[in-house]
Amino acid sequence: MSRMDRRHWPGFPGAGFLLPAIVGSTVLVAAALAGAGVVWPALFTPPVLALACFLSFRWGRSARPFARATVAGDALLTTDTALYGVLRAICPESSSAMPREWQDWVWVPLVPTSDSAALCEAAHGGLLVERVLILPDALWPEDRLLPTEAVRGWIEEQHNHGLWLVLIRATAARAISAPPADGGVIDRRLQWVRERDPATEIVTLRVSAASEAVAEATRHWGRLSERGIPYRDLLDRAEANAG
Repeated sequence: MSRMDRRHWPGFPGAGFLLPAIVGSTVLVAAALAGAGVVWPALFTPPVLALACFLSFRWGRSARPFARATVAGDALLTTDTALYGVLRAICPESSSAMPREWQDWVWVPLVPTSDSAALCEAAHGGLLVERVLILPDALWPEDRLLPTEAVRGWIEEQHNHGLWLVLIRATAARAISAPPADGGVIDRRLQWVRERDPATEIVTLRVSAASEAVAEATRHWGRLSERGIPYRDLLDRAEANAG
């Protein structure tokens, strides 16, 4: 068994009682406010989110096997920096327990604006990031070897910071039944999926440690990675063609 598999993530004392109390009180408050016209996602304020995330993840190890956690918020959760911050919260503070492997797939919008600074910094610190970028055909036409300039700078920034990038066109991804939302696997033990409701702009991040969920996400990432083309290979081809 590897060191990562043996690693113990400590629990939070008393969280086995606190978490159900928090969840129960939140549900009761949400029900009470519903009659007053208050939308329940508004309850997800930063302090509540921070406490809920901390207790849910820590409680998972202290009281029973960690199952899943859900965070809802605004469009800020679409950025890599916010995503990494939330997912990093599942690890204790000791540097020895930092995540070591990050594999994900991202559906790139026509105007990519995601801030990847935290993920790039983590890659410099030793995090192995293997990312599949699913590009709209408009950003990577069939007759082009490389994506258009509209997205090249965003891709180059991640590439230059050491992220291993694989590119695949959206049509090819859909042909192999790729999940419709962003997702990935951390340290081969946690699975996450990030969904955005276009009507409400609410972003939902779900994290699970269920072995079936992790295995399924790993298979999805593997299929996308195999069907796509490493960005490094595309650059080599472009350089060879230019020479």
